[in-house]
Amino acid sequence: MRYVFYIFWFVLIAAIVGFTSLNAQWVKINYYFHAAKIFLPFLLFLVLFVGFVLGILTLSPTILKLKSKHRRFKKENRELQKQEKEKGSNIW
Repeated sequence: MRYVFYIFWFVLIAAIVGFTSLNAQWVKINYYFHAAKIFLPFLLFLVLFVGFVLGILTLSPTILKLKSKHRRFKKENRELQKQEKEKGSNIW
């Protein structure tokens, strides 16, 4: 399994290096009052990173709610198992 992980990252890094070398050019971005020249691979990385961060921020309340609910259910389950053990020991 470890080798699959290493192969995956090697292929991903090789694809990124290949893409960067094939698309090594500057792109002009026009704002309302300003224009900037940005390296295309950096621009793509920046856009993907911002999208990733926005996705994490959007999902974080849901993830935190689910973690809280999972913790509560685990606690209830432990209490029920404890009660079940006590009932089981009283039967015999």
